[in-house]
Amino acid sequence: QNLQDHILLPVANISKKTLTQRDTNIIGIHGFLNLRTKSGGSCQLMLKDAWMAPELAHKLLAGPFATGGWLSEGLRALIEGITKLLLFIPGFKRPMQQAISAGLCVTGPKSCGEVRISSPDPYHPPQIDPGTLSAEEDWETLRHVFQFYCKSLETPTGQELAGFSLQPGPGLGRVTLKDSIFRLWARNMVTTYFHPTSSCRIGLSAADSVVDSELRVHGVTRLRVCDASVA
Repeated sequence: QNLQDHILLPVANISKKTLTQRDTNIIGIHGFLNLRTKSGGSCQLMLKDAWMAPELAHKLLAGPFATGGWLSEGLRALIEGITKLLLFIPGFKRPMQQAISAGLCVTGPKSCGEVRISSPDPYHPPQIDPGTLSAEEDWETLRHVFQFYCKSLETPTGQELAGFSLQPGPGLGRVTLKDSIFRLWARNMVTTYFHPTSSCRIGLSAADSVVDSELRVHGVTRLRVCDASVA
């Protein structure tokens, strides 16, 4: 239990100009900006390097409709198909050569998931429930960093560099985006940093923990856990 990971929500905008080495750097990261919400939530805005947009545009534009079910999947496929066709129109592909992307990160998540054994067979995959965004505080933090990103695009520099929104989509990348729409989009596009941790609690017995103070697994001889899952 108590499985946690950093929460990551990608956003992207078409670049209004061709980005050069002056606009980027070798490692592809512009920088990190750590923020805190009024309620104490910690988050981070990670500005990333430009990438070629045409090959990904159809998936980005259709992303908010990945809600499950045949109707939403059909709508998603339709939007992907239309976007692919638009790329063949002369002059349409050129302004989509580069994009500015960012990672909206919840660095101090409150949400917790769990990992459970699904079979006595050690080769059988475990049952993993990441529990991402199960805590309301994380929704508030994610919303805060999203609004900060949108406000940054309203500055003179932001208006000079960033064109229409690829993710969450044209007309949706704004501070006033309705909370219901934001949650629908975020729930279907959110991912993690792949920093899973804290699923093996240290304690006195198997009743409330996985390992003891020497990292020995309760009830199992000659087995210790000594990675990031110990907390």
